[in-house]
Amino acid sequence: MTRWYRIITGDAQSRPDPTRQDHREQAAIRLAQAEAQLERTSMAEREQLLDLHKQRAQVETDPSGVQRVIARLKEPNRNLDDYDTLIVLAENLEDPVFARLARSLARSSPTRPAALRETRTTLTRYRRDAESARRSALKAWIKVKP
Repeated sequence: MTRWYRIITGDAQSRPDPTRQDHREQAAIRLAQAEAQLERTSMAEREQLLDLHKQRAQVETDPSGVQRVIARLKEPNRNLDDYDTLIVLAENLEDPVFARLARSLARSSPTRPAALRETRTTLTRYRRDAESARRSALKAWIKVKP
């Protein structure tokens, strides 16, 4: 936030002081906070979209995901957060209790396609909220700017 504050005020040595009652100072701090929040949310949204594209690329190169899942099943420490691995376990376990447990874990896996879409929707909402806060802060900054 300090970096954005310095850009907004045009002073490379300044530091935000939230205790000051100056309207210009408060507007600059609010705008700097909004810019920093927008930057963070945009970065998180981009990273999540890159993860989605990576998963899609894996599916397109290996449509069934069989080789990737087989490799993960052979690992000594299985990745039980991986949706595909859990589905294969659920289908191939002979013990019905463990198969049911694997299905339950698959439904709550953070890497299942529905969870990834929900995350994308949430991150998009956060970004839009940050953009809205930025617009409001920019209006206030323009009002008080000399």
